[in-house]
Amino acid sequence: LLGAAVLLLLAWLGNWWQRPTTFFWMGYGRQGLGEYLLWQWGAWLPWIAFALPGCWDLLQRARRGEELALLLGGMGLSTLLAGSPAFQLVMALVVAKAVQWYFDPKYPYRNGVRSIAVLHLVLLFCAAAVGMMGGFLELGPAGFRLGMALGAAYWIPSFLLVIGLFGLRRRLVEASAAFGGLLLTLVFWTQAGPWLESYRGMPRELVQEAATWREDGEEVWFAVDDEACRRSLSLYGLLYLGAPPETTPERPSGLVLAD
Repeated sequence: LLGAAVLLLLAWLGNWWQRPTTFFWMGYGRQGLGEYLLWQWGAWLPWIAFALPGCWDLLQRARRGEELALLLGGMGLSTLLAGSPAFQLVMALVVAKAVQWYFDPKYPYRNGVRSIAVLHLVLLFCAAAVGMMGGFLELGPAGFRLGMALGAAYWIPSFLLVIGLFGLRRRLVEASAAFGGLLLTLVFWTQAGPWLESYRGMPRELVQEAATWREDGEEVWFAVDDEACRRSLSLYGLLYLGAPPETTPERPSGLVLAD
C-alpha cells in the first residue's frame, strides 16, 4: 500500500496520466485517472455481482496472509497503476474464484452477490428506459429501436443470471453473464456502430460540401467544440480545400481554413 501511494504521488507530480500513450486506446493519455478506472471496471459489468464481493474477499484473504491472495492483489494493484491491460487477466482470476466459491455452502458473501445482481438488474432497467427515450428524442423511431435492442440484449441475460443465482444453477449463471457481455457487444457494433461512423464521418462530409460552393479566395471556417473534430477538419481542409488551417482566438472554438 505504501508503494502504491508513492506511485500515485509521483504520477500526480509528474502529470503522468495526461501524457500520450499508445496501447489499446486506453491509458492515462486518453483520459483522466477516474475515467480510466471506470473503463477498466466497466469491462466487468456483466460480472459485477461477483467482481465486487470477489475483490472484498481477496482483501480479507490477503490480510490473513494467504499466498494466492497476496499474489493476485499485488498483480492487480501494479497492473492497474501501470495502466496495463493485464489488469483484466487478474480480474478474470478473481471473478473465476468468486464464482467457484459462490456455490460453496460455506461462502459468506452469497447474499451480497445476490443483492448486487438484483440492484444491477433494476438499475439496468432504468438505464434502458432512459436510453430508449433519449434515442427517440435524438433519432426518432430508429433511436427508440436502437435503445430497446441494446437494453434487451443485456437485460435478458442479466435476468437469467439472477434466476441462476437464486436457483444455484452454475451453468446458467456462467452462461448468462458471458452471453450478456458478448450479445451486448455484438448488438452495439451492428446497430449503434453505423450511427457512430456517420458521426465520425461528418467532418469529411462538411469539408467536401464546402468545397463544392467555395469560391477562390473565400474564407471557410467551422465552429467546433470537439478537439477530435477540429483535427479532422484540419486534415480534410488540406486535402479538399488546399488551404492551411489556422485557429484564431477571435472565433471561439473556430477553425479557419484560408488561402
